Amino acid sequence: MRFKNQDRAVNLRVPAEIYEKLDHIAEQRWTNISNVIRQGIRKELEANDELFSEEYLNLNRHHQKAY
Repeated sequence: MRFKNQDRAVNLRVPAEIYEKLDHIAEQRWTNISNVIRQGIRKELEANDELFSEEYLNLNRHHQKAY
């Protein structure tokens, strides 16, 4: 995945044990930890796709940030 100007950086603190597991996955896949985390986020978004339907978003628009 290529960095785009509209991308947002996210800092994340995880326990050392989790980091070691992510590092192991990254090494097994010949990639880096950032890519493993991005793939995990994509899977979670796909698994919760129903939360992003137009109807759901309209019903919950009042929860969105106002700034």
